[in-house]
Amino acid sequence: MRTILKNEKGLTLIELLGALVIFGIVITVIFSFFSFGSNAFQKDKAMVQLQNEANRIMTALTVAYYSEGTFTVELKDDNGDGRADIVLNGAIISESDLLYSVTPETIATNLEPVELELTVSDLQNPNDAITLKTYLRSVRTNAKTSNL
Repeated sequence: MRTILKNEKGLTLIELLGALVIFGIVITVIFSFFSFGSNAFQKDKAMVQLQNEANRIMTALTVAYYSEGTFTVELKDDNGDGRADIVLNGAIISESDLLYSVTPETIATNLEPVELELTVSDLQNPNDAITLKTYLRSVRTNAKTSNL
């Protein structure tokens, strides 16, 4: 009589293919998770840059309003490529790789309140935009001295 030896120490082809399919699914899920996280990080980073730029320019406009009482904003496109620099009273205060919109462009005096609106958007993604609105009003006090 013959003895049949059974060697069950290896893997069959079906088991190997099944393990590869499961491994591929797990790797795909992990890769898509990291890819989504990276894209979200890049979008948030761009929005933070826009917010910082908008805050910096709005601060410069507000300081000009309170210190000088009048200012003129020019959107100057020297290259003709649609990227305009913001020029405040003759000085460039913006980055040239972003799009800007400022209303009003001229404030003649700080005796009257004014609503100032600034929009900063990205050239690569025009849908990414930050709009800041502020209401500027100069406080005037009548200083009367009393003789006590």
